[in-house]
Amino acid sequence: MSRIGSQRGGAPRPAGSHRQERLVEAIREELNEVVNFELDDERIHTSCEVSAVKLTSDHAKVYVLIDGTESEIEDTVAALNHAASFIRRQLLLRLNLRKAPQLHFVFDATLAAALRIEQLLKEEGVTTSEGAEPGTDEPPQTI
Repeated sequence: MSRIGSQRGGAPRPAGSHRQERLVEAIREELNEVVNFELDDERIHTSCEVSAVKLTSDHAKVYVLIDGTESEIEDTVAALNHAASFIRRQLLLRLNLRKAPQLHFVFDATLAAALRIEQLLKEEGVTTSEGAEPGTDEPPQTI
């Protein structure tokens, strides 16, 4: 019986998936460092954070959270994609990789969507799981 790709007490796991998870997290951390401290481009908004990396064999889709106007977001994403080859070289050096994936930066709209949903719920008088509306003794409405 082969134990490759399995873990104790759980379902079988594809061989190398833990390594892939560690690599994705290391890439995300290094991308945050490079984007926030190594790039010198005025188009990159100061509040920019890499939230997720989706990795395939030779490409990485990099999701970034950017706090700014729509034009600042577009400018920042364009600047990051313009600097992708420099950032890729930095990944090669910092993570000691033989080959780094091609990087494609995209705006992560999940936070904006969550804030919009919260705003709509407040307008309707529906509260989130935090509790009742401030200033009332009524229990929260459920959705």
